[in-house]
Amino acid sequence: MPLLEARKLTAFYGDFQALYGIDMTLDQGETIAIIGANGAGKSTFLKAIAGLIRGAPDSVLFDGEPIGALAASDIVKLGIALVPEGRRLFPSLTVEENLRIGAHGGKMREPKAQGQWTLDRVYSLFPILKERRSSAPSTLSGGQQQMAAIGRALMSNPRILLCDEISLGLAPIIITDIYATLPQIEAEGTSIVLVEQDIVQAMKVADRLYCFQEGRLSLAGRPETLTREQIHRAYFGS
Repeated sequence: MPLLEARKLTAFYGDFQALYGIDMTLDQGETIAIIGANGAGKSTFLKAIAGLIRGAPDSVLFDGEPIGALAASDIVKLGIALVPEGRRLFPSLTVEENLRIGAHGGKMREPKAQGQWTLDRVYSLFPILKERRSSAPSTLSGGQQQMAAIGRALMSNPRILLCDEISLGLAPIIITDIYATLPQIEAEGTSIVLVEQDIVQAMKVADRLYCFQEGRLSLAGRPETLTREQIHRAYFGS
C-alpha cells in the first residue's frame, strides 16, 4: 500500500480549475519530484495534499485513510508537513523561535525514535542555524532562510515532507548544500515530495519523476528511463 496516494485529484480557486484528475503515489522511504512550468499546478498540488485546498475525502489517501477533506492542522498532526514556496518565516520571531513553533501541533514520536526531530538534530543538520539561532530571519541569507524553513517543518516530525521550490532564488552552491541534506532526511524515515523547476536537480534526487502541464499529469516514470525528448515534450507541450 502506498504511503500517500492521490486519486483523480482536482483543485479549484473559486470557479477556476487548477488541477484535473491527478493520480500519484508515494511509497515509504521514497523521494518523488514534480516538475513543470510556472502555472502548471505543482504548488496547488502540494496545497491540496497539505489541506490548504480541500476536496473530496477519497481524493487523497494517507496510509490508506482518506484525508482529502481534512484541515491543514489535522494533516500536520497525521505527519505531513509543508515547506512553502518563499519560506514564509515569522519575521517577529528569532530563528530558534521559528523552529520551535514548527513542533506545535506536530506528530509526536518516541524521543529516540527514527524520525523524531529535536532542535539539536535540526542544528546538526544545519549547523549555521545554531550560530544564528538568536537572529531575526531578515538578517539571514536566502539559503539560511531556506534551511530554517525546512528545519521548522521537520520539527513537526513528518512522515512526509512536502517541499515547494526550495532552490528558488538561491546560488548554485547553496542549492547543492541544501539538496545534500535530503538523503539524510529520508534516512530518518521521512518520504519527500519535491516540487522543482530545475529538472536536472530534481532528477538527481528523485526515485520517480512526475511532470505537470496545465493542471494535468503529462509524464511519470523513473528518471533513468526517461529521455530528454520525453521530458521536454511533457514540460512544454508538443
